[in-house]
Order: sequence, then structure tokens, then C-alpha cells
Amino acid sequence: MVNKIDEKQRRRALAEAVWTVIRRDGFDAASVRAVAAEAGLSAGSVRHFFGSQNELHIFAMEELSRDIGSRIRATFEAARPEGEPLRGARAREVAAESLGILLPHDEETRLLYAANMQFTIKALVQPALVPVARRILGEIREFAGAIISDLVELGAADPGLDIGTARNQLCAMLDGYALEMLVDPGAFAPGEPEENLRTFLDSLDGASS
Repeated sequence: MVNKIDEKQRRRALAEAVWTVIRRDGFDAASVRAVAAEAGLSAGSVRHFFGSQNELHIFAMEELSRDIGSRIRATFEAARPEGEPLRGARAREVAAESLGILLPHDEETRLLYAANMQFTIKALVQPALVPVARRILGEIREFAGAIISDLVELGAADPGLDIGTARNQLCAMLDGYALEMLVDPGAFAPGEPEENLRTFLDSLDGASS
């Protein structure tokens, strides 16, 4: 059991090292040797866990997806009042806070988003990464759709809402804000993107709350 825990921790540390190298030096710099040095391990130790550089990159990409997803779910669940469902404007406010996790608003989230963006770009020329890149994009779209579906079920959005269209609009907003915030952290006033997300979610309500 101890060995399994240690292996899981080592693999996680290597994934984080991949993200760090990619953010600092670019995707092509994330070789087995560079990642090993970043993690304080030998290249042989990395190869013990991953048979190839592609395998290492794919795991790091999947771990990134899991990390983002768990952050979003934790934020959403932590804001739910015990024994009482969220309603109206409060439900939309919590949804906006949860979605804000997808925006690069601090050093840690900038690292995650920069790594994800470079993974996605690299997938355009590296076929082995395509399935994982598509899965990550699909998971984000699925999460955005689930948030909107929850708002409808909670009476915080119009029951006749076209969820697919609203999801696509929301994803376009998230992608646009995230890219601009990453390239130019000063592009928006503090809290402006999150406030605009709340405004968009409020627009999904067919009646005032």
C-alpha cells in the first residue's frame, strides 16, 4: 500500500513538473530529462513510471483535466447550504464563482491554463494528444452544460432555455476571457470577467429573482 501511495505521489509530482516546464519554457522543452530535473529525479526514475515522453505528456494532460474538474466541483459544493438547495440569484452567483475557477486569475491558475493551452495547440500536430485534448474540451463543455442544467432545475434559469446554445455561449465567454487574461493579466479590472459571467447567467433567467 505504501509503495502504491508513493507511486501515485511521484506520478502527480511529475505531472506538476511537466506543467511548470511548459509554462516556463514551452511545450517542446518538456523532455523527460527536463521534467526529471524539475522534479528532482533522474531521467531513469521518470522512465520507470512512463514508457515514453508521449505517455508522460498524456498523463500530465489528463491529470490537469482532473485537477481543474475537482477544483470546480469543490467550489460549487462548498457554496451549497447544508440541507437546503440553492435558489434564484444565489444559485447563479455560486455558479459564476465555480466557473471562475476556469479563469487564470492567479499564478496557480495561470500555470494550469497556460499548460492546457499549450497541450491543446500541440495536439494539432501531435496525433497522440488529440483524443486527450478533445476529452478535456468535452469535459469543460459538459461541465458548463451541467451548470446551466442545474440552474434550470433550481428555478434559477428559464425552464424553456435552450441549454445547448447557452452552454456554447458560456464556453465562448470562458475561452475568450481566459486567453486575454493569460496574455495580458491587466486587460480587465479585478473581478470584471467574473462579474460579466454573473451578468450572463442572470440573463438566462426568464423572470426577475
